[in-house]
Amino acid sequence: MRGREFIRVAKMIEFIPKTEKGKRKEALLRIAISRIYYGTLWEVMDFLKEHRTRINREYRLHETVRASLKAKGYEKVSRRMKTLHDLRKIADYDHRKTVERKDFINALSLSKFILKEVGR
Repeated sequence: MRGREFIRVAKMIEFIPKTEKGKRKEALLRIAISRIYYGTLWEVMDFLKEHRTRINREYRLHETVRASLKAKGYEKVSRRMKTLHDLRKIADYDHRKTVERKDFINALSLSKFILKEVGR
C-alpha cells in the first residue's frame, strides 16, 4: 500500500457533514491530519529508498527521515516535514488545543508541497 492512499482517505473528511453548531467534527480532523502526515512520511520514505538511502525504522524514524532529506539537499522539504510532524503531534496528543479546519488545510498544503518537491 502506498502512503497516498492514506492522504486520499484524509481528504474525504471534507465531505463529512458539519455538526449542528456548524463546526467540523474535531475528532475526524485530528484523524485526517495524522493520516496526512503518515501518508506523506511513507511516500518520502519510498522516495529515499529509491535514491539508495537506507532508513532504520527502529530508531528515531521521523528525525532520521528529515536528516536524510537534508543530507540530499532537500532542506526546505525537511523543515516542512518537521512542521507537518508538529501538527500531527498536536492532533494525536494535545487535547487542550482545538484542532480546526485550517489546521487540516495547512497539513494538506504541506503534504502537497513535500510530495511535489520529491516528485511523488
